[in-house]
Amino acid sequence: MRTHTTTHGIKWAVCRHFGISKSEIESSRRCRRLARPRQIAMALCRELTTRSLPYIGKVYGNRDHTTVLHACRRIDELRKTDPLIDEDYCNIKWALSYSADECSWMQPTEWAASVFRDAA
Repeated sequence: MRTHTTTHGIKWAVCRHFGISKSEIESSRRCRRLARPRQIAMALCRELTTRSLPYIGKVYGNRDHTTVLHACRRIDELRKTDPLIDEDYCNIKWALSYSADECSWMQPTEWAASVFRDAA
């Protein structure tokens, strides 16, 4: 089974989950609607791939490696205090464990619903 544990697969999954485009996640805009998904994507890339911080920064709009490091630290902090950030992070990570063909039909709310339905 082919999984999305590449930087581009993670980008695709995060964009799909948050309903943003590839160009928006790579943009230089810093509004929270775009910055938070970008930070989550960078944190997932660091956790799930072996790519370097400079490479991850390049994939997300030619950002510096220190920006990636800040994003990873920020998401780690937020996951401890904000259950919605933790839920988003876990749902995307869960979706990445399936192949593109198996999860491409699912909407983000369906991912969450299926996780909670299966856990009950």
